[in-house]
Amino acid sequence: MVLNWEDVFCHGLPDTMSSLRRAAVPGGWLVLFATYEGPGGLTFYPDPNHEWKL
Repeated sequence: MVLNWEDVFCHGLPDTMSSLRRAAVPGGWLVLFATYEGPGGLTFYPDPNHEWKL
Protein backbone atom coordinates (compact mmCIF):
# COMPACT_ATOMS: atom_id res chain seq x y z
CA MET A 1 0.00 0.00 0.00
CA VAL A 2 1.28 3.44 -0.94
CA LEU A 3 0.34 6.25 1.44
CA ASN A 4 -0.53 9.58 -0.15
CA TRP A 5 -0.03 12.17 2.58
CA GLU A 6 -2.06 15.40 2.46
CA ASP A 7 -1.26 18.56 4.42
CA VAL A 8 -3.97 19.63 6.88
CA PHE A 9 -4.16 23.33 7.76
CA CYS A 10 -4.36 24.03 11.50
CA HIS A 11 -5.65 27.35 12.78
CA GLY A 12 -3.35 28.96 15.31
CA LEU A 13 -0.24 26.88 14.64
CA PRO A 14 2.64 28.66 12.89
CA ASP A 15 3.67 26.81 9.72
CA THR A 16 7.31 26.94 10.81
CA MET A 17 6.67 25.13 14.12
CA SER A 18 4.67 22.03 13.19
CA SER A 19 2.82 20.11 10.51
CA LEU A 20 -0.27 17.92 10.41
CA ARG A 21 -0.79 15.42 7.62
CA ARG A 22 -3.27 12.66 6.86
CA ALA A 23 -3.35 9.60 4.61
CA ALA A 24 -6.44 7.62 3.67
CA VAL A 25 -6.30 3.97 4.75
CA PRO A 26 -8.99 1.29 4.91
CA GLY A 27 -11.49 2.31 7.60
CA GLY A 28 -10.26 5.87 8.12
CA TRP A 29 -7.14 8.02 8.21
CA LEU A 30 -3.61 7.87 9.54
CA VAL A 31 -2.87 11.27 11.06
CA LEU A 32 0.72 12.42 11.54
CA PHE A 33 1.75 15.39 13.69
CA ALA A 34 5.35 16.48 13.47
CA THR A 35 7.28 19.30 15.12
CA TYR A 36 10.64 20.74 14.22
CA GLU A 37 11.74 20.91 17.86
CA GLY A 38 10.87 17.44 19.16
CA PRO A 39 8.80 14.30 18.81
CA GLY A 40 5.42 14.23 17.14
CA GLY A 41 2.83 11.48 16.92
CA LEU A 42 0.86 9.14 14.70
CA THR A 43 -2.73 8.06 15.28
CA PHE A 44 -5.64 6.41 13.49
CA TYR A 45 -8.86 8.39 12.99
CA PRO A 46 -11.80 6.07 12.24
CA ASP A 47 -13.85 7.35 9.29
CA PRO A 48 -15.05 4.35 7.23
CA ASN A 49 -16.55 6.52 4.46
CA HIS A 50 -13.69 9.06 4.40
CA GLU A 51 -16.09 11.94 5.10
CA TRP A 52 -13.45 14.21 6.69
CA LYS A 53 -13.32 17.19 4.33
CA LEU A 54 -10.53 19.76 4.29
